[in-house]
Amino acid sequence: MDLKFSFNWNNKLDCIAFTTIRIFNPTLHTEGRAVNIFLKEKPLATGVIKKVKPFFLKDLNDYISYLDTGYDVENCTAVLRNMYQSFDFNNKQLALILIVKNKIK
Repeated sequence: MDLKFSFNWNNKLDCIAFTTIRIFNPTLHTEGRAVNIFLKEKPLATGVIKKVKPFFLKDLNDYISYLDTGYDVENCTAVLRNMYQSFDFNNKQLALILIVKNKIK
């Protein structure tokens, strides 16, 4: 599965492990799934999904928002609403996904 990023929020893609907030897809977002990580269409790394935590936008907190984007809840919410303009945040879930990069040998 490809994980594409247009921006390196909070410089998280430089870390061995990082989170990403996505529209929850229980078929794609499964623990143990291999991922190819891209930044601005360029391959960056490979990794694996370690944990998936579905949640509603109303439950977003400072812990998640600062860790994932470097922004407070208000600004992180604005980013998500801008990214997913046609998404029904009241009735559909997002997912906080923990990715661990594969080690280069």
